[in-house]
Amino acid sequence: MDKYSEGCHFIRHYSTCSLNVRILTLVQGLVVLSAWGYLFCQSKFPPSILVAVASFGVLLTTFLFRLNAGYLSAADEFAKAVVILEGAEGGPATHYEKARESLYKNKWALFFTLNATFIFIGFTFFVCLVISVLMEMHT
Repeated sequence: MDKYSEGCHFIRHYSTCSLNVRILTLVQGLVVLSAWGYLFCQSKFPPSILVAVASFGVLLTTFLFRLNAGYLSAADEFAKAVVILEGAEGGPATHYEKARESLYKNKWALFFTLNATFIFIGFTFFVCLVISVLMEMHT
């Protein structure tokens, strides 16, 4: 297998890993938020349990966000290497990188695309954590 094919393979691999982590984040968020909601609706559980569940959700989402950032960083490095291998005439990776750079040139584009899952789930857990702490303070 030549260097170009190898580089393209790694780009596909890390892009797939990034997508899988975002899907996993959404699923774990819905599961843990459902558990928090169930505990919230039941009056027999102390608010400290709600704090623990919401904290776990925040920590797990943060871990998955950092894992995804590592995958994206690796994919970027392999994409840069493949662009160099394509040379001055360019190729598919060169055009892809140009389109990607124009799409993600500002922080808002990253906010609403690549990081949207983590921000949505993380913010929801943060709100749950605040509600849980307030409930704990009032008991």
